[in-house]
Amino acid sequence: MKREAESKTTLLNDLLEEIEQSMIGDDWSVSLDAVLLCLETAPESFFRYYYRSGHSMADLPETFHAENAGILIEYLADLGYDGAVSAFRRRGWYLTDDDYLMWEEFFLSVSLSMLASHKIDEEELEIALSGCRYTSDGLQFYCETRCSIESLLSRTLSIYAREKTLSEGAIRLLRSYTRHLFHRRLFREETIYREFCERLRETAKLRGWIGADVVAAPASLREELLLFGFEDLPGEEILKERYRILLKEHHPDINRSSEAVVMTQRLIDAYAKICAHRRQASEVAS
Repeated sequence: MKREAESKTTLLNDLLEEIEQSMIGDDWSVSLDAVLLCLETAPESFFRYYYRSGHSMADLPETFHAENAGILIEYLADLGYDGAVSAFRRRGWYLTDDDYLMWEEFFLSVSLSMLASHKIDEEELEIALSGCRYTSDGLQFYCETRCSIESLLSRTLSIYAREKTLSEGAIRLLRSYTRHLFHRRLFREETIYREFCERLRETAKLRGWIGADVVAAPASLREELLLFGFEDLPGEEILKERYRILLKEHHPDINRSSEAVVMTQRLIDAYAKICAHRRQASEVAS
């Protein structure tokens, strides 16, 4: 058993060395052939593992890299290389689901804390609001110029990297992962900025910079209004214009994707619900 463990350690080190020698900057890659050669394993062993794992044989990887490192790690574990995960993590080539989950929690917590402690630049807020037709656009402009998601990401990553002593490779993986979360709308800017925008709005109201084109929105419409980028209920024409813009942007005839079809239906449903609320409120008032 001891001899077998020592043999596996040697073979794993050979693989790690092979990857290190082929790196370009922080980017790493290694061919399947090189992996099998370093591990002194027949190709059939990988094919059997890949098939058992339920992967599509049509997507059989010829090369491993950061994006599909999980497959290589799983294969190594299947062969009994217990130290593979820690070896790849130390070098910043791979992160576990727990690593990503811990980072998600840290990013959200620290980002919200940074926004809560942000000292509002009232001069810039006034300029942002006066330069935009809609209040929500002005607030968004201030957020993007003073506390952009990218700046929050860089600042939180810097703190996290120091606390966890992360390698540059691991930092790059976390940055790419977070951008992916925002791109897929699993993280949403409007959610992160929600309380911050309320603070900006209260400041603007106090200074008299917000026009009369908005009224407080009921909680039942919050999700629908956020879909259009509003915190409060805008005027009828303002809402209609934003609806037309977004509908055109996501229309399946223009944006040919399954996401566009879903978004178009969400926009239609949200607009109908807001209009129904407006009609009901008007009837009650009359």
